[in-house]
Amino acid sequence: QTSDPVPGVQPELFFAPDYIAQRVKEEGPSVTAEMTADLVRFYEASKAFITPEISSGTAAIDDAWQSSVEGRVTPDTGLILMP
Repeated sequence: QTSDPVPGVQPELFFAPDYIAQRVKEEGPSVTAEMTADLVRFYEASKAFITPEISSGTAAIDDAWQSSVEGRVTPDTGLILMP
């Protein structure tokens, strides 16, 4: 085994809370209200092309994972999974 890095662009961690904190620092606290409004508009628009499928429990989460891995989840399905 080798631990040589993969050539090309180096991966960068994206963590949404850090990104939001940086945006607030750069643009001020009003940016959170703008992002929230954008998210609400996205959710409303997404109803035209995404059908939410809500499931709960570890068995449901496992089944959703297996279905995804096996390609049985259609592109218009939005999986919402809760413990």
